[in-house]
Amino acid sequence: GGGGGGALATAVPELRQHVMEALGELRAELEDVYDTICESALEHIHAKGFVYRDLKPENIVLDEDGHARLVDFGFCRRPDPGTGRCASSVGTPAYQSPELLNGKFTGGYGAAVDWWAFGCLVYEMLLSRTPFEGKTRKETPYQIYARVLKGKVNFPRRFPGYLKETLKALFEVDYEKRFKDAQSVKSTPMLNRTDWKAVIECRLIPPFVPELLLEADSHYFDECPLPRTAQLPDDQAIFEGF
Repeated sequence: GGGGGGALATAVPELRQHVMEALGELRAELEDVYDTICESALEHIHAKGFVYRDLKPENIVLDEDGHARLVDFGFCRRPDPGTGRCASSVGTPAYQSPELLNGKFTGGYGAAVDWWAFGCLVYEMLLSRTPFEGKTRKETPYQIYARVLKGKVNFPRRFPGYLKETLKALFEVDYEKRFKDAQSVKSTPMLNRTDWKAVIECRLIPPFVPELLLEADSHYFDECPLPRTAQLPDDQAIFEGF
């Protein structure tokens, strides 16, 4: 199916309420939800030799059955064949990793940036905020960058230990120590019991299924009117009598 269920960003608040009702059931909920699908999608993209570079809820849509689909491959790139690295700084500030921010100074970056963003996505799914944002929305991207470079992340007191362990491994500033490939991420307590065959075959039951009124229903998408440029009278002269 397509993405008639809207962007995942639209559903995050409702999903968080659903998932956090009982922390004791959190592991089971997570294994059946979108982090597994995103992990599988990233693994496939990397196996094809590309780096996605812009993972975030806005780039994940839900089909009519509630299954997640990764979209918007505008920033997806194949690394330089000589170095095996990318160099340009792209993506969304709240999801950028230290080496992506410092790409021009450290010889570039690889697929590890997507796993950092994956950690940011999981964090936001649970807490409805990104891990490196401040207390206000007025801060500049540079303030976010400063926290990213230090790896400073706060967790609520009741946050499950196995999830904190997983996210800390994904947010490790030391590149050599960080979990930065599919196998290490799959081995984490958060995902090590996942039925990956069921994920690929879309047999997992999503916690949120969009209720569509008709096939073309788009009410789950945020309205984003296109800007219209006022036309000068002279521009319209050639259309007289058309």
